[in-house]
Amino acid sequence: MSAKTCSCPNCECEVDANALSRDGLAYCCAACAQGHIDGAACRKPGCGCAQSAEPSTEAEPS
Repeated sequence: MSAKTCSCPNCECEVDANALSRDGLAYCCAACAQGHIDGAACRKPGCGCAQSAEPSTEAEPS
């Protein structure tokens, strides 16, 4: 059986029995599943997927 990776773009973490499912996709942690709201970090130390994520806050332009 091959390991499955997180569905978050730029995340290379493997998903395990504790994977979160959203829209039919598997994610390694809540931060990845929620699109790194407010820059929330991935559960794996050193994973840079949060820094690579599109900003997910909906700030009004000033």
